[in-house]
Amino acid sequence: MPRPVWRKAATRWNAPWGVYVPNKELYDAPLNETERLYMENCRAENMSTAVVSMGWLRNPINWLHATGTICRNAPMFLEAFGYQFVYFFLEPPITTEYPCYQVESHIGLKINARNQVMERKFSYDYEITPAQWTEAPDPLHRDVPPVAQWRSVRDFGAVGDGLADDTTAFEQAIAQCSSVYVPMGEYRLSRGLALKADTALIGLHPGKTTLILDDMIYTDPAEDGALLRIEQDGHNIVSGLGFDGGKNRGVSTVLWQGAEDSLMEECQFCRKLIGMQNNAVNSRKPAEELKKERSRKRLGRDQQHTLWIRGGAGIFKNIWSNDNYAQDGLYLSDTNKPGRMYMMSIEHHSEVEVRLERVQNWAFISLQTEDAYLNDFTTSIICDHCEDCLFTNLFEYRMQSFEVPFPYAIRLNQCRWMSFWGV
Repeated sequence: MPRPVWRKAATRWNAPWGVYVPNKELYDAPLNETERLYMENCRAENMSTAVVSMGWLRNPINWLHATGTICRNAPMFLEAFGYQFVYFFLEPPITTEYPCYQVESHIGLKINARNQVMERKFSYDYEITPAQWTEAPDPLHRDVPPVAQWRSVRDFGAVGDGLADDTTAFEQAIAQCSSVYVPMGEYRLSRGLALKADTALIGLHPGKTTLILDDMIYTDPAEDGALLRIEQDGHNIVSGLGFDGGKNRGVSTVLWQGAEDSLMEECQFCRKLIGMQNNAVNSRKPAEELKKERSRKRLGRDQQHTLWIRGGAGIFKNIWSNDNYAQDGLYLSDTNKPGRMYMMSIEHHSEVEVRLERVQNWAFISLQTEDAYLNDFTTSIICDHCEDCLFTNLFEYRMQSFEVPFPYAIRLNQCRWMSFWGV
């Protein structure tokens, strides 16, 4: 995928959920950003004005974090517009005489916590060093295989109506093809699937292309079951699909053990209470019976984790986990292989939205958690014995309907070198 290059005209943003700018090249086109900005491995050159212009810089919900950013022929990196006229802006521009330089900045509200001592202050920390010009590195991404290489799972007999058992069709497609296309539909599975090391499983609409595991297949929490399993060091791609792990106490909906170049993108985890399967199966049942069946589903106790990354790595982009029948949304364990997550929303789980245990070398960029009504004591993030992890542009919410407060949003136990930039 080619890198976007912004030229000639300025780019203006006002993004309430933050802006993540990776690997961008700017030519005479400044960023005018009034809220929350994270820049990674960016390049800017030939700037007649500031590379970045921000307002309300001291507002505690605004920030600018830049890392690996190199500028050439751009004498002003940052201007806090209005500083000349309003006393509470105060901060002067960031300028330099270097013809080519690298910027590392951490600007915004800073909280230092050391045991029981906590300090809150506005931080205007930055470092400008001379640098050699290099092109922006390619983003961490893999393209899906060409369409000409795809084989539809329906060629192997899959129906996708939520009634027929499509398990065998999927197993045959995975065994015979490296690129399996899943057209829109709801595909009932009576057992879990395991991908080969090079399998790409591709859909085009995660809200309308769902793999649904039958209830009561894995009933023992110790069974280590999974609707979809990525084997150790697999180079897999999973894209554009939805997953429903059913009422299975021994299931993690997706168990991921892939290699560093494995990829999951544009996926959704959500319990399909209403859809083809339920409409077709339940159309002849009275409302009282339907209500009784649904009441048997237990919030937070029907599955283990929606996504469990165990000893694996990979790249994860644009993922929504809203299956509140699972205990945890995202669970990472026992890995020191580098991984990155971009734009992931984990919501409405009963115990923990995001749990990390014995994890190193991961970055979470624009992660969102949301604790929902009836889950008053859900923890947003728990990290246990973790090292060298970065959370940037992190947004954590509790719905306004909560009746009780919660003492913390993030809990760290025996961790070190954990960074939280822009929370």
